[in-house]
Amino acid sequence: MILTCPDCATRYLIDPAALLPDGRRVRCAKCNATWREEPPADMPKLIEVEPPPQRVRPLPAGSNLPALAEPQRARSGALGWIALLVIIGGILAGGWYGRERIVAAWPPAGQLYAILGLNAQPVEKFGLVFRNIHSTTAVEAGVTVLVVSGDIVNTSGEVKPVPRLRVGLRNADRQEIYHWVFALDDSQIAPSGTLSFSTRLSSPPAEARDLQVTFVAAEGEKS
Repeated sequence: MILTCPDCATRYLIDPAALLPDGRRVRCAKCNATWREEPPADMPKLIEVEPPPQRVRPLPAGSNLPALAEPQRARSGALGWIALLVIIGGILAGGWYGRERIVAAWPPAGQLYAILGLNAQPVEKFGLVFRNIHSTTAVEAGVTVLVVSGDIVNTSGEVKPVPRLRVGLRNADRQEIYHWVFALDDSQIAPSGTLSFSTRLSSPPAEARDLQVTFVAAEGEKS
């Protein structure tokens, strides 16, 4: 757009948008004359555009125009997170309830469960598993006594005989330094039944740091 000074006829080239919306006062750089300049009559007007509809608008009766469908919301991201949480939950549940079988397949996993404070004795071929193994020490008549207790669970659907039990004490390097074997008064466990046990050892080795309880195979069987 070209402006012309009404006093000295000097011409200037300007952007007409600078005069929006209602014009403005301008000054000639040559003679300092001032006047009010209005935007050109054919200047495009700014309008506000309404956002597209978010829901289906009802159409007048008898109209043959297609309805405007409501935009689909992005749900794939939320569904992906839900699926991931379900998978992680399944893995954690499997690691919790199947820890005995995991330790049986990979014995070093028992150390990880021990760090987490969980007992995870491996499943034995006898159909019996150990649960809730605990050990405590006490002083009786000036002698240190180690007490080991726990439960034996019959995970099978039939009556199972109870083999003798073996307790092995290990040092800080997880090397066995002492063990003893004992038998329980009860000779068998009913299906899905639980049998508690407790055994004592006087003057246990001072270097003992942890222990392991296992079954002892009967004669003619492999342990």
